[in-house]
Amino acid sequence: MTQTDKDFDRQMAIARERMDKHRVAFSVLAQGENSPCWTEDLAAEIEAAKVRLEKHRSSTQGR
Repeated sequence: MTQTDKDFDRQMAIARERMDKHRVAFSVLAQGENSPCWTEDLAAEIEAAKVRLEKHRSSTQGR
């Protein structure tokens, strides 16, 4: 196996791992507070993200 093939295999493994994490996160978000994985920490992180995104929402509403 060439170095390029090894690099590609490593990158694909990383991508699969990230996709799995995103799939779980989206599942929890879709279920909301009904999800067995929902925690107060997660709710706090979501609220903090909403605050950070608010400046982007308000700047695009005038268009």
